[in-house]
Amino acid sequence: TLHVFSGSLAAGQYRRCDAVQEAEYQCSVYDLPARVAGETWPLVLADPPYSAADAEKYGTPMVNRGKVLRALAQVTAPGRHLVWLDTVWPMHRKAEWRTAGRILLQRSTNHRVRLVSIFERVA
Repeated sequence: TLHVFSGSLAAGQYRRCDAVQEAEYQCSVYDLPARVAGETWPLVLADPPYSAADAEKYGTPMVNRGKVLRALAQVTAPGRHLVWLDTVWPMHRKAEWRTAGRILLQRSTNHRVRLVSIFERVA
């Protein structure tokens, strides 16, 4: 499993990618395909900053969701999955990703609603 935008997530039985925090791949997710040289994962988890204000709070730049999904398509094994947590359903290329499911995540009243988007990498 690969966890991108891993932030302060402790090391575990997965690999982490983060541009700011300590991680196995301390780099921008955009640079990840070049850093891993063709390695792919069966499961990729992504929890990017949801807004510019969130990005500022965590000391990281806001991401271009479409560009991130294109980069993650290069490191996700065909037929395998990306689980994306966000406040929006990110735009993606149908030639790269098939939407396998969406789950609405609502913590409590007066909180942002989050969406868990589950993508399958198109072979």
